[in-house]
Amino acid sequence: MLGHLPYATAEVTRAWGAKNQRQTSPYRDSLIQKGLIWSPRRDQVDFSVRLFAEFLIQHHPVGGFDDE
Repeated sequence: MLGHLPYATAEVTRAWGAKNQRQTSPYRDSLIQKGLIWSPRRDQVDFSVRLFAEFLIQHHPVGGFDDE
């Protein structure tokens, strides 16, 4: 239930169940290095691959990524 892209980094951290952004920072950095996400503005993340968010919503078992 993160809403629309781009997502606030703090919201992603909460949806993932982490206590703070330091816990998720290594994963965020890794995804940026792999080219899957990028940061359009400070404290925001967005997917680099077109329609990847929709793919995850349909295929990922974790339910925190829908746009409802």
